Amino acid sequence: RLEAFMASIPYSAHDSLKDDEVKEKYFQVIFYVIMRLIATKCLAYVEKQNSCGRADIILELTDYIYIFELKVDGTVADALQQIEDKGYALPYADDEMHRPVRKLAVIFSSQTKTVQDWKEA
Repeated sequence: RLEAFMASIPYSAHDSLKDDEVKEKYFQVIFYVIMRLIATKCLAYVEKQNSCGRADIILELTDYIYIFELKVDGTVADALQQIEDKGYALPYADDEMHRPVRKLAVIFSSQTKTVQDWKEA
């Protein structure tokens, strides 16, 4: 559904995406808005900072915590490794609700402007 939704965005909306950082922010905002719309009973964070870096998107739901690392034209392996290297899950090690932490990599394609790949660790 995410791929179909993103494929419905007209190509003209992407024309100004020349810089890699701009592309990643563009996809990050779209992804964040979609997550907020489908997960209405949660806390959602963009660029949530910890002691070693900042996670692209974190959703704190009643039963789970989801950590998303987004890349444009990258690899799921690199994205999942960044979650580990930057310790994005560490602040949740003492979660009072004992919610499991799910780590997800989402790769967007600058050519198709949709999801190219994804993986949960």
